[in-house]
Amino acid sequence: MRKIIYGIFCALTAALLLAGCGQTAAVPNEFGWYQDFDAAQKVALKENKNIIVLYTSDDTDGVSPELKSSLFHTQEFKETFDEKFVFCDLDLSRELFRKAMPDKEKASKEDLKNAKHFKKILDARMKFRTDYSINNTPVVMFLTKQGYPIVKQTYVPVQSVQEFKTSVEEFDERTQLINDLVANVDSAKGVEKVKAIEDLCQIIKSDSQFLLTPLFKQVEKLDPKNETGLVGRYILKVATSESLDAAKERKLDKVAEPYLKAAKNKKLSPQEKQQAYYAAAYVLASNTPEPEITVKIISILKKAIEVDPESALGKQCAIRLEQFEEFKIRQDEGIRREKEQKKAAKDSENSE
Repeated sequence: MRKIIYGIFCALTAALLLAGCGQTAAVPNEFGWYQDFDAAQKVALKENKNIIVLYTSDDTDGVSPELKSSLFHTQEFKETFDEKFVFCDLDLSRELFRKAMPDKEKASKEDLKNAKHFKKILDARMKFRTDYSINNTPVVMFLTKQGYPIVKQTYVPVQSVQEFKTSVEEFDERTQLINDLVANVDSAKGVEKVKAIEDLCQIIKSDSQFLLTPLFKQVEKLDPKNETGLVGRYILKVATSESLDAAKERKLDKVAEPYLKAAKNKKLSPQEKQQAYYAAAYVLASNTPEPEITVKIISILKKAIEVDPESALGKQCAIRLEQFEEFKIRQDEGIRREKEQKKAAKDSENSE
């Protein structure tokens, strides 16, 4: 009976969180869970705690509501973990989509008025999903206070808070290692800080390294003479991050620009410069390019080959160049035929 009552309470609480405006998402519920990541992170930074993020879809995945009522949103969970963690519950339910993008013909004036508020919440949670490569729900993530990933788990049900505690303890060593590496980055200066950034980068999985971009952007100034030999590598990492940002914003005409800018940087080695050109061509070709983009890809590949035609990458660029030159011939032929067809149709109309 108690569990049923609590389940009803959780449902009502969730409804209120979605129905409310203003600061609701930035205030934790009675079990300490924030519904806004920025708010949770501010507390984590202030209290020097790691963050547990529970990413769910309460009305679609068929698991999340029970997990919350039986495990995460309980007093026992709060008492067990709140000394070390700040809790953040991000739910991406269909109800949130409905409130963020209401049917203009059917929605009430109040729904339309509140839509902008819910759209902001939706956008933030969608961005979090993209940034942390979340493909399904529920997912439990453990992050440092800076938001760097420690562990991501597609949730496997456990029977109790104590069982969950045991699973958390299994990666205590990794948690401590990452926090120590972050502390080293914070305390180091100059070239030593670059080395500390490299150590941290090595422990973070490749699909999450772009989250370290603010650190990567410091490397060139920290090591102006490239004593570490790492400056070019991090210039490329920054370019990759900026290219990803352009892609996320659907600015497809801008995705190659960060790499082309990087290729001009004199601190890149010839190999890195060739990598920058190849990456620029690659991202432009990720979708079937329009004729003018094909011309640009061909030009970029030629520049890449000029850097070192005998390298493995240079030879790969030569193969790709031949493919795109053939593709350009087909594009030109298609354009020519289309023009002829339009001219023939126009001539036919004029003769009638």
